[in-house]
Amino acid sequence: MIARLPTSFRMDKQESVFICGAHKSGTTLLRSLLDGHPELLALPFESPFFRTFGHWVDNDYKFHWPQVKDPRIHKEALIRMLEKRNAGSRQFSDTAFISTVSIDRFEKLWNESSVETIADRWELFSRFIRSELGADQRMIVEKSVKNAEMANLIAAEIPNAKFIHITRNPYANLVAIREFRRKNYSYPLLP
Repeated sequence: MIARLPTSFRMDKQESVFICGAHKSGTTLLRSLLDGHPELLALPFESPFFRTFGHWVDNDYKFHWPQVKDPRIHKEALIRMLEKRNAGSRQFSDTAFISTVSIDRFEKLWNESSVETIADRWELFSRFIRSELGADQRMIVEKSVKNAEMANLIAAEIPNAKFIHITRNPYANLVAIREFRRKNYSYPLLP
């Protein structure tokens, strides 16, 4: 039997669920589990949508300074991301998908739409991915560990956003640090 989403999750407008958490905490597993629900569309890749918006990312693996939040710069960053996905450079990753998306359709949709706010851009991006994948689910699930850093921005800009934050078992952290130390003779980045 397929579970139905609670009525409190249903709205007239599209809703988004953002999964965030530490690396290796189970965010990919959760995305895969949610993807099996008929009322949810889980993006089949980790989208750097909010990072490409130009927001400051304070992460030792993906650090970058804040940039001008110009819609043209954001569009170009999203196009580069979609081109990378189309190239299949990660064909054996957990986020691989066979179909390619039309960059021309994305650019046309962007140029014909209002893209002043991040909510406008997210709505456009969600609508585009939905149409490219032939999906009709109203609720979209986006998973990225970087969403944790962007949660305040996302919540402020997308009022109907829902968040699922996964925390990692502290014992698993200690085991990972021990294994990292054993293999590399140093400690991992732990800011």
